[in-house]
Amino acid sequence: MGHSRPATVAGDKCEVQLEEFKTNTTETSQSKEDFGGAIFERMIIVLPYCAPDAVKAIEASFIKTNLENLNIENATYLNTKELSKEERADRSLDFLSGFEIMDSEFRMFIVEGLGGEGHAMRKFY
Repeated sequence: MGHSRPATVAGDKCEVQLEEFKTNTTETSQSKEDFGGAIFERMIIVLPYCAPDAVKAIEASFIKTNLENLNIENATYLNTKELSKEERADRSLDFLSGFEIMDSEFRMFIVEGLGGEGHAMRKFY
């Protein structure tokens, strides 16, 4: 990322400025096994509505990360995946969640997951 890409939607041309993004979390001396503390990160991505290449890249990274981390073979199953009682209680279950809000001008993605080296949020970005 870190460069401009032109995107065309319905004949209108818009410039999309993509910048590298990093979370404002600080590394702690907490071990990977210590899930008693704050271990989640949240990322908010705002871009113009007419940015199809950026949207595809965000969605592809989100899907790829979850397929790998949840050991699921098909992206179709991600939409219907229900966590078991054990999975819901497991603070170390490493996957991404989030949602998208959009209007006629902007899209905003809110993505959350386990932070730190080797976890879902790092794989996502």
